Amino acid sequence: MLSIFRSVLRALRLFALAVCLIYVFSPVLASARPGGGGSYSGGSRSSGSSGGSRSSGSSGGSRSSGSTYSGGSRSSGSSSGSRSSGSTYSGGTTYSSGGYTSSGGSSDGGGFFVGFIVLLFLVGGIVLVWWLVARSTRNKRAAILDAQHEASSKPRNASVEKLLARDPQLTVESIIQRVQHMSVILREAWCAGDMKPARPFVSDGVFSRFQVQLELMRAEGKRNVMSDASILYTTVEAVDSRPPIDVVHVRFTAQARDRMVPVQSTPEQIAGALRGAPLEPYTEIWTLVRKQGAVTRLPPEQVGKGCPNCGAPLDLQAEMIKCKYCGALACSAEHDWVLSEITQLSEWYPESHGEVPGLVELRETDPLVSREVLEDRASYLFWKWIESARKRSPVPVRKCATAEFIQMRANVAPLANVSDVAIGAADCVLCDPGPENDFDHVYVKVYWSARFQPQQEPTPSQAIVKLTRRAGVHANFSMTSVICPNCGGPLTESDSPRCDFCGTEVAGGEQAWVLDAMLAPGDIRPRANHEQPLPEWLVPNIADPREREILFAQMAALMSQDGKLGKQEKKLLRVCSRRWVIPDETVAQVMSNPHAAQATPLVSASPQWFLAGLVSAALIDGKLDNQERAMLDRARTALALPAEELERQIQVLRQRLGMQPGS
Repeated sequence: MLSIFRSVLRALRLFALAVCLIYVFSPVLASARPGGGGSYSGGSRSSGSSGGSRSSGSSGGSRSSGSTYSGGSRSSGSSSGSRSSGSTYSGGTTYSSGGYTSSGGSSDGGGFFVGFIVLLFLVGGIVLVWWLVARSTRNKRAAILDAQHEASSKPRNASVEKLLARDPQLTVESIIQRVQHMSVILREAWCAGDMKPARPFVSDGVFSRFQVQLELMRAEGKRNVMSDASILYTTVEAVDSRPPIDVVHVRFTAQARDRMVPVQSTPEQIAGALRGAPLEPYTEIWTLVRKQGAVTRLPPEQVGKGCPNCGAPLDLQAEMIKCKYCGALACSAEHDWVLSEITQLSEWYPESHGEVPGLVELRETDPLVSREVLEDRASYLFWKWIESARKRSPVPVRKCATAEFIQMRANVAPLANVSDVAIGAADCVLCDPGPENDFDHVYVKVYWSARFQPQQEPTPSQAIVKLTRRAGVHANFSMTSVICPNCGGPLTESDSPRCDFCGTEVAGGEQAWVLDAMLAPGDIRPRANHEQPLPEWLVPNIADPREREILFAQMAALMSQDGKLGKQEKKLLRVCSRRWVIPDETVAQVMSNPHAAQATPLVSASPQWFLAGLVSAALIDGKLDNQERAMLDRARTALALPAEELERQIQVLRQRLGMQPGS
């Protein structure tokens, strides 16, 4: 009896082991969350202190972009911020056990009965073991989620005090409620296959990602459905406040039943499929972006319904969600929070690793540029590239890519049969400002995966999205670029690089960032920078912080006498702003409207130094015209300085700059 008992135990152990192996390694039924959650396959990633490292400022708000990721672990080290693709893991998916069948025959009815009893015992043992394993797994998942929530509830560097000081209506609770309302709209729109209801509060990159993924699924004859969704925890994870934007990262934990079904499935068939799906938890990081200076006007329950500026009802069926009463563009983040990323928890990290190389120099001519805008634009262009490849047509990129890219650099042949495309991250790795009358370049690394053949496993990949734009462009902050920079009309898809309303060329990079190349990670070729830094003696030593801001504004007003700020003039202003510690929002305001300071009275405890700053502003472009000289003379009079002092300073600076007499 003892040996029989041991044999039965061994058999049960083998069955348990088999069921565990089946449970762990069985093929996963296709499932996804809004934006393709659970469909991304990626390897391990490491982030270091240089190269492609990711920064989000002093508040620990750094993050990786992309809508969904179920991938490998991340480690922080001192290497170059590279990410390597290794073994893949699909998380947040669903499992369904298959049936067990057996057939056999015997002429002996008693033998059949005994065999049937044994079969029932075996099946019952398998079901019991499966239930125990499933219960244990659910308990472990619940324990992990509880631990994550407990950890997220502890004090962290996620203070919203800076935001509250500028926006008294904002609270942590209102941020959490806003995310929760967004999640309901987003999930319902995704399952319905129409993302328009979510358009008012998502960025270009997020909206394009959803739209293209839905279109790819329709082309493959499938759709994603969910049920029994509920929110478990929502906590503010990190806050980052640096001009021109505020960024809030929210940890969002929910659960739902999730299935991929044929696109023509009836409601009854969908309900049946979802009944067989387990209730699976998942955690994501939602990143909200808003322009600094904006204040809360809409209550959380009105998100996606009312204008973020005036509160009027929005027309959600329009091509572009623009308020017909006040003209505000709902998804621009100029007036309210916009969802710019949904990132899987395993792929998000709150460390800061320094600024993007070249971004400071790029801000010298465009102070409102931010890496969030650049990464979102790259994500949008990446998805348009994928859409163009699948449609085998250049129309999707015709208005957002250079002619050279469409003719020679598109390289879409390997993507003809691509499916299950998902982005894990989009990290800005290099900004390469160009000389005046040339183009600025920005390189964004995209971590993505896809099935390149129908029966192939998802393959992790990396690509460099190269953006280009005319050097010296000073753009207004916005999380959307799908409008004509000339007339403000929507850039609808057509086989023309021009706006269909006013005829302006929009694909040449004269006003907006456009797609210039898709490169391999090792193919980044920055141009050699031969530009010499400006000498420190061009910046006068002004002790009083109040006088510094007045002088800064007066210098900008003088420089703009000819109608615009040149590259060298903007560069001098940025040098002054850093030397004098002038807030970035003040710099942006002055450079966007430099003429506003002309009526400001001039008062200074150091009039000679103050005049020296204005002389530097006048001569930095290598010439002194009559308008500039007249303005210098008016400033010299207001500062109660003799005419000889102005002439002396002009002559000394001309000599130091190597200018020819009379220039």
